[in-house]
Amino acid sequence: MKKKILAALMVAAVMLVTTACGNVSEGIENGGSEGVTITDENPADETAKDNESDEPADASVDISGDDTNETDADEEEAPVKTWYETMLDISVKSKGNNYRVKKVLEKARSGETVNVAMLGGSITEGAGATTNDEGYAYQFADKFKETYCAGDNLNFVNAGLSGTPSSLGVMRYQRDVVDALGTAPDLLVIEFAVNDWQEATGGRALESLIYRALTDNEECAVILLYSSSKGKWNVQSDMNPYATYYGVPSVSVLDAIKSTTEISDNDFFYDEYHPKTYGHTIMCDCLMNLFDVLDKAEENVPFEIPETPKKGREFANMTLVQSDSTGISIDKGAFSGTDNSVQSCYFTKSSCFPKNFMKGSEAGGPLKITVKCRTMLLDYKTANDGSFGTAEVYVDGALVTTLEGNSSGGWNNNNVVLIIDESEAENHTVEIKMADGSENKKFTVLSLAYN
Repeated sequence: MKKKILAALMVAAVMLVTTACGNVSEGIENGGSEGVTITDENPADETAKDNESDEPADASVDISGDDTNETDADEEEAPVKTWYETMLDISVKSKGNNYRVKKVLEKARSGETVNVAMLGGSITEGAGATTNDEGYAYQFADKFKETYCAGDNLNFVNAGLSGTPSSLGVMRYQRDVVDALGTAPDLLVIEFAVNDWQEATGGRALESLIYRALTDNEECAVILLYSSSKGKWNVQSDMNPYATYYGVPSVSVLDAIKSTTEISDNDFFYDEYHPKTYGHTIMCDCLMNLFDVLDKAEENVPFEIPETPKKGREFANMTLVQSDSTGISIDKGAFSGTDNSVQSCYFTKSSCFPKNFMKGSEAGGPLKITVKCRTMLLDYKTANDGSFGTAEVYVDGALVTTLEGNSSGGWNNNNVVLIIDESEAENHTVEIKMADGSENKKFTVLSLAYN
């Protein structure tokens, strides 16, 4: 009797299990969702919940009789990134708004001429590389053309100039970017992150450059590139708020090289500020990675340029004043000579400011300029040369600054000072004359610019 009861119970249990399995199978086959809870939770939250278990990922119960976990087999495993790929991802400081970048890439792929300019200091010029042509800017031009252009449709200008900040960049933007390209750029990469320490306009020159490029060409894409010193320093914390304000993507070489121990200072740097060729290659790859990331992302709606500035964009449309400038009143006085010992530009292979105002060793009157403006920047030369002296700058009769033409660290380099900064444009007279004791000394004003 006990054996018959036990047998009956076993039969019932088998029938119950069979019925249950059949119901589950039927529900799955018919697309049924019985017993399945669907929520609107973020998938990231689900991942977090999955990771809460102390069990390893492959510790699930196998009811298939097969050694292969069906769920894992159906899902393609994400490739493991190399340290270099991870470093490039970290270099993306801000993705910004990708609409304009995508328009640039569309233009490149369609075969239309794409006008690309790089504006920065000596790193952009290519210093530290075996040759300047191996600098990141030229490497980027080659890789961008190879990757995105339909053919020979890249019009490229590298307007890098050693030792110069964004305030000089905004002075020469029209000449060295727009005029050099023959048109406003479709893509502008700005690199001043190790040059803009104590820059004369306090960040307004950078904002003015961004604003000028974005408004000159409504489809121009601007990228901010933050280079690094050997001491792992730059001013990206001051610059990136402008990128955020204008929806501009940015790349941090500093963040990239700090993220890995695979690259030593000796691998990357030629000296305190300039990368070796390998360092320039890394900078180029960081830029190219940003374009790859933005290219693959869903397109954003166009970014609306803020009506009001973040800090100031009153330097956006500067007019450069050189010795042959017309349309304003210029009395050269004793500053009628030309200094041929000034910095040269690698991309032009000639003097960066050949039409300068030089005072020789003979005494004479001041350089006098009269113009209606609200802002004015002045660029002068310093040399490690005792024949150069001290000049004073007066605006409307008032002394505003004193400039030293002789410096132990001078190398015929550019130096920018802000001499007029007003809220409204008015007529101003600027006088530059030698200080007492320097009457028979030399001095060179490389250029001025006003708005």
